[in-house]
Amino acid sequence: MLITERRTKIDFAHTVKHLVPCFPEAKTIHVVLDNLNTHKPASLYEAFPPNEARAIAKKLDFHYTPKHGSWLRRLPEKNVPDCAGFSVGFKARQQAHSRTM
Repeated sequence: MLITERRTKIDFAHTVKHLVPCFPEAKTIHVVLDNLNTHKPASLYEAFPPNEARAIAKKLDFHYTPKHGSWLRRLPEKNVPDCAGFSVGFKARQQAHSRTM
C-alpha cells in the first residue's frame, strides 16, 4: 500500500505505476476513480518519461465515478487484492454499505 501526505499528480502517477505489476497477466486493468483533478492519464506524463508513461497508460482503462456517492451501495462484494491500497477502499465501501442497512 502506498500512503502519501498529499494528493498530487506525481503521487497518483507513482501509485498507478505500483498497481500495474500487481496484475502481470492482465491485458487491461480497469481502474475506478473519483473525479479528483489529479486522477488523469496526463499525470503519468508529468511524472515519467514519455515511453514509460505510455507503457503504463496502455495497460489502464480509467472509469470515473458519478459525483454523488449512491453508486457505492451497488458495488458487488468481491475479493480485491491488497495492492496499492485498494483493499482499504473496498473495506471502507463495505463499512459504508453496512451502515445504510
